[in-house]
Amino acid sequence: MNMVSILQALAWGDESPLNPSGEVDIGLLARGLSRAIYAGHQRRQPYTRAQHAVVVSEAVETLAGLGQAQRRRLAVHAWLSEARNADLKDNVRAGEGRQQVRLRTMDIEALAHMLAGRGRWDGEGAGVDRVALGASVFDESLRSLNELDAADRRRLSLYALLAETVLAGLGTTVAEAALRSAGLALEAPGAWIEILRLVRRMADAAVRRDLPGAGLDGDIAFPALERRIVAVQSGEAARRWIARYRVLTEVEGERT
Repeated sequence: MNMVSILQALAWGDESPLNPSGEVDIGLLARGLSRAIYAGHQRRQPYTRAQHAVVVSEAVETLAGLGQAQRRRLAVHAWLSEARNADLKDNVRAGEGRQQVRLRTMDIEALAHMLAGRGRWDGEGAGVDRVALGASVFDESLRSLNELDAADRRRLSLYALLAETVLAGLGTTVAEAALRSAGLALEAPGAWIEILRLVRRMADAAVRRDLPGAGLDGDIAFPALERRIVAVQSGEAARRWIARYRVLTEVEGERT
């Protein structure tokens, strides 16, 4: 047990997710995540890091099941939103108010549906083909997710579930202990990180849509998850986190 673990255990006292040997207590970890408020969301029933971790983790499996047409529409939508955000920033600097209003009122989702099937996704050609080329980064992440086998998808969902640990203020020592307890490597493959970045951005967009006042900026019109988010009590958020953890760590009928 290193000095960071000792100091962390002392700071958290009886509530520390780490025991004296440096192993993580999953129940206390869930409680810590359920006490951490997501991005300053201070409403009467706040949205917690525990709940957000479950949302992102479950979204990994949902997005993995997208068909090619759905995947490409989503990729075009994501790319168009980034292009619009960049244009908005440029127009703010240039003082082009009319262009800024036009960009803000653009229906990105409808435009994505129209363009997704028209480009050449092999990257060749011109005209609308550059839409497919621009969306190819997002499409590649979604396609890579779709191609993962069940075991790797489970591991990726676990990474997503544990990714809120540091953001919740529990520290890297707790995060690393949680990863080891779940049987995960301390570093995920680079391609998986890109997938998780996309999934999390979609989850963040869903929070902005469903929970006004969550304190998030940026990613205007970025595609949100279809599922609707309703904040739950911290105790319920912790129970859902533990239930999700147990499902993902189930191996050959035994729970870790």
